Amino acid sequence: MPTRSQLAVIHIAKKALALTEEHYRAALGRFGVESSKDLTGQQAEELIGLFRHWGWDPRPSDNKPTRIKRFRPASDKAKYINKIIKMLSIIGKLGREHNFLAYADGMARQMFFRDQKNVTLFVEHCTIPQLIKIIQALEMQAARLKDEAR
Repeated sequence: MPTRSQLAVIHIAKKALALTEEHYRAALGRFGVESSKDLTGQQAEELIGLFRHWGWDPRPSDNKPTRIKRFRPASDKAKYINKIIKMLSIIGKLGREHNFLAYADGMARQMFFRDQKNVTLFVEHCTIPQLIKIIQALEMQAARLKDEAR
């Protein structure tokens, strides 16, 4: 019986190769089974090898969003970060889940760190005067959006 991870890999490969149900069942038929759950562990590895032979690359794609590990800001910066989050929610630029400050990260890069291209930068890296400037820019953007709504 294949492991859960082998079954997951089989179905990921099936989706990545865009196999039709007929082609997928034909591949399983090579092993004399109708379902991937009926494979042995060795047969599952052979099926994965077959998918690789057909061109499936098991490495993760570059366009898949990766989880960003943010750190907790210093206590003196926390109130400024919270104000930035509030302003982002007002203007509708608050992101989702673990990347909710992406817009502010981009602002910080544009405003203060333009020359540092390949460095992961978070708004938490900014100094307090820089955070204040980001808040002011967000307030101006909110005022513009309010004027446009009238």
